[in-house]
Amino acid sequence: MIEKQSLNLFISYCHADETSKETFEKFLVTLRKNGEIHDWNDRLIDVGDKFDSEIKKNLEESDIVCLLISQDFLNSEYCMNEELFRALNQVENGKSRIVPIILDHCMWLDTEISNYMAIPKDGTPISEFSSENKAWMQVIESIKKVVKKLEKEPLKKKR
Repeated sequence: MIEKQSLNLFISYCHADETSKETFEKFLVTLRKNGEIHDWNDRLIDVGDKFDSEIKKNLEESDIVCLLISQDFLNSEYCMNEELFRALNQVENGKSRIVPIILDHCMWLDTEISNYMAIPKDGTPISEFSSENKAWMQVIESIKKVVKKLEKEPLKKKR
């Protein structure tokens, strides 16, 4: 039996949204435990490693780039000018999929991010849900669909 290879999921977020990133990681647990994804974010950089080069390396290896969108994300020079810029280039080259996750009300519709289908449904911010867990479940269900699609139709990767 051929063992399937995990997809690399890169989490792009602003450190002001650390709590949301941690919640997102909790909801990714079943995809991770089932071997469907290997998720990565900058908090996994080892002491002594170069911050910028580690982020770029992991972003380039990603199949899915999840953008945790808030006004803080949009205000972050690094998130917008480095991570988003590189993710958009990878999408153009057929090497990654972008998944915008809208955390709170912000000006994301005035950016390049508006060209991509956002989650939760209709780009409704997670903060708008009476139960944020319900919103995160909607996010994970959507990501599971992307994972299943990429398992059937892999991206152009240099592996």
